[in-house]
Amino acid sequence: MKKFGFTLAEVLITLGIIGVVAALTAPALVMQSRNEANAARLAVAVSNLENAFTTAIATENVTGLSKTSFYVSSVGSNIDEETGEKTEYLKEDNIKKFAGNLKKYLHLSDFSAETMETFYGKYSKTPCFMDKNGAKGKVAPRQNAYFPVMLKNGAIAFFQLNIVQKAADGGTKLTDQQIRDMGGGLYKGVGFCVIDVNGINEPNIAGRDMFMFMIGDNGILYPYGGIDVSLYTNGTTSSRWDKPGSHLICTDSDKSGSKGCTARVIEEGWKINY
Repeated sequence: MKKFGFTLAEVLITLGIIGVVAALTAPALVMQSRNEANAARLAVAVSNLENAFTTAIATENVTGLSKTSFYVSSVGSNIDEETGEKTEYLKEDNIKKFAGNLKKYLHLSDFSAETMETFYGKYSKTPCFMDKNGAKGKVAPRQNAYFPVMLKNGAIAFFQLNIVQKAADGGTKLTDQQIRDMGGGLYKGVGFCVIDVNGINEPNIAGRDMFMFMIGDNGILYPYGGIDVSLYTNGTTSSRWDKPGSHLICTDSDKSGSKGCTARVIEEGWKINY
């Protein structure tokens, strides 16, 4: 009776082929899994922060985030002696007060601004923006100008609070109606936010695990690379993530404006497709 089966050589060859295929596909699968996790964490962090901000506005019965107690107590002002221009800025001595008041509306982990040096280094070169190939670039966000709070899920949100002026349009600032007519919804910016979705873990690269927003006075986070921030800061849609020549471009072939990838992730359904 004739028996059917595989020889040892055939088994070894098959296992070798499987090993080669696994070696080729495993990195892509790992990256895909990491991207899916980071995008999901981003969605949760944005939702939690927006809920906290809008709840604070409603609870304190004020017209905007800039009128809430924890915002007002955290921002000071400086007047330029030469120009007389008034600039609002973050009072570093009120960082703990900001975080303490924010805890009324958001679950936070014990975390201090000083702890940031442990993770990122004082005036360090990280976290960084991506280069055109999606790797860590040489240009770093001014993370020393922001202060952090850690969410319960381990994400770190870096804040910089100030009144962000609208773009100039023919020498005059865009009106709310002009912004509305052009498809925007951001009428008053009151600061910036960088969300590091996986906290202290690597790679600390904007567009991979770090995502940048402008904070609206209405408590909404508007992504860099989106139409809202573009209209508000430039008066045009020229700095959208999908516009050729945009300094916030985030296409598969060019991620030189990696902080603009934030809008792409959201517009493509909370997915990192690059």
